[in-house]
Amino acid sequence: MGTSYLSHYSVCVGMGTSYLSHYSVCVGMGTSYLSHYGVCVGMGTSYLSHYSVCVGMGTSYLSHYGVCVGMGTSYLSHYRVCVGMGTSYLSHYSVCVGMGTSYLSHYGVCVGMGTSSICPITVSVGAAGAAAAAGPAARSRACGRASADTRSPRMTLTMVEHPAPEDSVTDSFGRFIQGVQPHQLTPTLLHRSKRMVLDSIGVGLLGSTTHVFQLALQHCQHMYGPDDISSVYGRRGTRLSPTLAAFVNGVAAHSMDFDDTWHPATHPSGAVLPALLAVSDMLPSNSKPSGRDFLLAFNVGIEVQGRLMRFSNEAQNIPKRFHPPTVVGTLGSAAACARLLSLERSQCSHALAIAASLSGAPMANAATQSKPLHIGNAARLGLEAALLASRGLEASPRVLDDTAGVAGFSAFYEDYAPRPLASPEEEGLQFLLENQDIGFKRFPAHLGMHWVADAAAAVHKLLLGEQGSGGRGQGSWVVGQVQDILLRVPRSKYIDRPFPESEHEARHSFQFNACSALLDGEVTVDSFSQEALRRPDLYSLLGRVHVEHPHDNPANFDRMYGEVQVTLVGGDVLNGRCDTFYGHWRNPLTNDSLRKKFRSNAGAVLPREKVEGLIEAVEGLDRLEDCSPLLEQLQ
Repeated sequence: MGTSYLSHYSVCVGMGTSYLSHYSVCVGMGTSYLSHYGVCVGMGTSYLSHYSVCVGMGTSYLSHYGVCVGMGTSYLSHYRVCVGMGTSYLSHYSVCVGMGTSYLSHYGVCVGMGTSSICPITVSVGAAGAAAAAGPAARSRACGRASADTRSPRMTLTMVEHPAPEDSVTDSFGRFIQGVQPHQLTPTLLHRSKRMVLDSIGVGLLGSTTHVFQLALQHCQHMYGPDDISSVYGRRGTRLSPTLAAFVNGVAAHSMDFDDTWHPATHPSGAVLPALLAVSDMLPSNSKPSGRDFLLAFNVGIEVQGRLMRFSNEAQNIPKRFHPPTVVGTLGSAAACARLLSLERSQCSHALAIAASLSGAPMANAATQSKPLHIGNAARLGLEAALLASRGLEASPRVLDDTAGVAGFSAFYEDYAPRPLASPEEEGLQFLLENQDIGFKRFPAHLGMHWVADAAAAVHKLLLGEQGSGGRGQGSWVVGQVQDILLRVPRSKYIDRPFPESEHEARHSFQFNACSALLDGEVTVDSFSQEALRRPDLYSLLGRVHVEHPHDNPANFDRMYGEVQVTLVGGDVLNGRCDTFYGHWRNPLTNDSLRKKFRSNAGAVLPREKVEGLIEAVEGLDRLEDCSPLLEQLQ
């Protein structure tokens, strides 16, 4: 019969009383006042409690997340469950089963003879509360209607009608994530997504040699306790917690801006693959996902990103405000991880909503060491969102809907106009990747640079003639021939950099990439080394560059072009133009070219047998009973 006042983590057994307690347990006829996480069993009473459980005839007033079983009463409760003859007044997300009553509740469910009054989106089943079968006065209490009580003509109720959660855009995404099946992956999808996985691993392995990756890894190792679960790109024997491994591997994938790009503009793989690899490492050896399940989760993450961006015309163009991977990439990571973790439909929706609260980074950090953190955070925070949802954390059920007066995902895109996804059970389900391939880069720079580099390389070839060597060493001769360089490119401020001062700025400079290709005939990984950046010949050419932005050249990766016009000292004019570079989704890299890129990138940190083992594991991923062979090669 002990009594606990103002206690923390107390246990009261029998008829004990707990006042102002935290994490208390009252068993029997105990009373819990102003308690937090209290449990009252029997005839216990819980007032102003949070996360309390009242079993039997318990009463819960002003409680949050409580459960009242039997004849319990819940007043002013939130997320309440009343079972039996329980009563729920002014509750939110309550469930009243049996003869329960729910007044002024939101998203309440009254089953049996329950009554639901003035509650938006309430379901009353059976002979409930007269809203279904009674007269006008009773019907006036039904949700989502505006009508007058014939017995009280002066009273008019005007309610805001909301769609049921299961009819929302957000729920349709949850339904898709949870419901899509491996057999719905077509041969085209499997082929294209395996190429994306291979390329992303390769650029991540090469990215593990960069300074920004070193900084990120050191931060994680020094600031967080050891948690040897998930492997790290390019670091044999180094393991981190799953979320931190997703972070550093995401940083590696984007540290050189060498990762794939899609349309509308985003980097889809780098935000998803590191998170899925981390989750796969985390799962027990007897519960590793099959290769096809892994690819399904990967495709879910890619699909969610593409669908969200297609709800906005603004997203079609090169971004100005938010870096897209920090927005759609975070939700794509959450979706992929939710699928791999086999979350329930509602948990998948909550994972997306949680991820939305963890999204967004400004474009001002493009061309800096912080830009790779965008991909790392997208992978990490998407995984965290899925893990939080798996533990029961909830978020807005309409975060992806266009709700007037309340910004959800529309906070990122002002012209956002969402539509529900079709059910995965419907025939004819088609992934976006089925119709539009991905863009793979041949050198590590912003995608827009590939147009001007190819156009400038064409001028270089004309300048040297068909029999010219085309290699390095021709720089001084080229400089001596060139009087003026005109670039015709889209207007986009963050990639218009006349004199870049770092490798990150150089990767985002039309001028630098055009001049590098004019000097060398191509742009490569080595073009961004400190030695190459400081070449006098390069700076001499940069000083001769002028830029025009034609009206017919939009800042859109699906419609832009790059044109380079070089006026020679003798007055001759040479022109080069690129409408679709090799590697663009309209002109994709061949399998041989993609493998060549992978071998070059992965070979920078792995022995040859590991490199070939990864190629074999990825290309046969859909036939693996579990993805352990892929994980082992990465380790």
